[in-house]
Amino acid sequence: MDCYITLVWIDNFGVNNELVEVWGGWWPNGRTLYDRQVWYGEMNRVGEFIEGKYSIKYPTSNTFDYSPGYTGFSFKAYSIVNSVGYPNNIICYVKTSMFS
Repeated sequence: MDCYITLVWIDNFGVNNELVEVWGGWWPNGRTLYDRQVWYGEMNRVGEFIEGKYSIKYPTSNTFDYSPGYTGFSFKAYSIVNSVGYPNNIICYVKTSMFS
């Protein structure tokens, strides 16, 4: 199984950056996938989501594309999926940084 995730953001000066789009998906490569989740939003300085400034989606297909509209200092997005016969969550992750 392969996964991919892209976070598109506008780097404005200061804390008014804009999270424009989160898209990605999974290539099952013959596996059966279930319990798909996508989390995205603004994160604080220690990397945790900020209450009220993130979303959780449950896509029913192997691709997703969201236009969040959040503003803030930094952002992260990750996808989670389970695969039949594999005991752990499979996570794909991306985040912004002040060096991006």
